[in-house]
Amino acid sequence: MSLKATAYSKDGSSRDLGDTLRAPSVLEPEASVLRAAEDEAFKDWIAGALMVREQSAVTAYLAGCSYREIAQANRWSCKTVDYPLQRIKQKLARRSKTLQLSA
Repeated sequence: MSLKATAYSKDGSSRDLGDTLRAPSVLEPEASVLRAAEDEAFKDWIAGALMVREQSAVTAYLAGCSYREIAQANRWSCKTVDYPLQRIKQKLARRSKTLQLSA
């Protein structure tokens, strides 16, 4: 399971979930402001679109935890870790497609 699927922003640029959630590098002031607004919108989308279990799984996954570590921390089986990550991937694909169509 990879969360490296390409996601598109309203301006047509693309980046993956990891890029979206990483701290931005030094940018021009205008680009920094636009990036911050996009990041806030994405975080708002995550808060509204993801279930608690999905948020827990993706937070740990992006922090570099293995499936086993995520499962142990949440008292899940390793297979249970895969389900929310797969659902997130599907939701990101739908969101990406919607953003592409609206661009």
